[in-house]
Amino acid sequence: AWAGSRRGTFPLKLLVDREIADAPQAFECFGEVALFDGRTLSRDDLGDAEVLLVRSVTRVGAALLQGSAIRFVGTSTAGTDHVDLTWLSKQGITFVAAPGCNAQAVAEHVVCCMAWHAAALERPIESLELGIIGYGHVGKALGRLAAALGIRFVVNDPPLGLRLPGVETVRLDEAMARDVVSIHVPLTFDGPVATAGMLDRDRLELLPPRALLINAARGGVVDESALLALLATRPGLRCAIDCWEGEPCPNPELLLAAHVASPHIAGHSREARLRASDMLRQALCRWLECPAIAPLGFGHPQAPRPALGPGLAGILAAGHDLAAHTQRMAGLAAMPAARRGAAFDELRRQFGLRREFPASPVACRDPDPDTVRQLHALGIECVDDRS
Repeated sequence: AWAGSRRGTFPLKLLVDREIADAPQAFECFGEVALFDGRTLSRDDLGDAEVLLVRSVTRVGAALLQGSAIRFVGTSTAGTDHVDLTWLSKQGITFVAAPGCNAQAVAEHVVCCMAWHAAALERPIESLELGIIGYGHVGKALGRLAAALGIRFVVNDPPLGLRLPGVETVRLDEAMARDVVSIHVPLTFDGPVATAGMLDRDRLELLPPRALLINAARGGVVDESALLALLATRPGLRCAIDCWEGEPCPNPELLLAAHVASPHIAGHSREARLRASDMLRQALCRWLECPAIAPLGFGHPQAPRPALGPGLAGILAAGHDLAAHTQRMAGLAAMPAARRGAAFDELRRQFGLRREFPASPVACRDPDPDTVRQLHALGIECVDDRS
């Protein structure tokens, strides 16, 4: 019983990427749902569907939609570089994204990388200085976690145009001079602050000798050839790569050179994916001019998992095992490109539903007070497992 006016024929016909959380159940209230594989969707698959819901693996523009019945396109991602927004607007096709849906998950991934790096350097995590490049939803979420841990950070984000209260904004070369540099910008190819290839050889050389570079933004922001050359000459330099050029077939050399490697899952928590689905559901309600529907539930926190090692890095690994991801990703390097791409996507499917910190209690035996304080600052419950 939908109130108000409706656009298109109701009930609707919807095409939904099968990897979008809770599909098809989350969208069946709007009509008939058909699922598809995001990398293989073609014009012939559209039929008379009016709504298309995609992820970042599907390119959406004239080549796919010209002459179709699609009037609404939604992506369950914050990024939109896979969508031709100008063409959709000219066609009068409504478009929505899910900005901020995975901000917390990506920020938590970065904290896990920082904890690993601090342990490798035998330094407390709060002694690391952090440069955040891009201060949108993810950058701000990372800033909040860093502040909670007592980590000093600076921000580079020219589009902001002015200094932020309580946040030190600096030039890009200053941000690159920190112990950890984490990238959180969209992939753009034009305009005054185009980000494609932004971290080129000259800028990468600004990294300190034992720095950690984290790319959990988009492949293509970092010049991977320049990064490989720099890693070969600077053995103390480390990188943590989650987003790769040429996905789903990342450069095999970089797969082996990366100190932390993951299959583009920094933002793939259960909570993030459900937030995205819910944002698309509410957007469909607005488009149909009908009342909002009840949000999707995240479910109960998982059972406490035992720490995989001492200190903060070992405890965080119970919920997000960077070493295991890196080992699996290294195994892709010897594969031919076609098989590597399929294996990359399979890793994304298998290991893309971790829980966020507040839903990830950890069983610890006699943790030291500083570690307990850090866990509480991150919203993680520490359960005594001596029983």
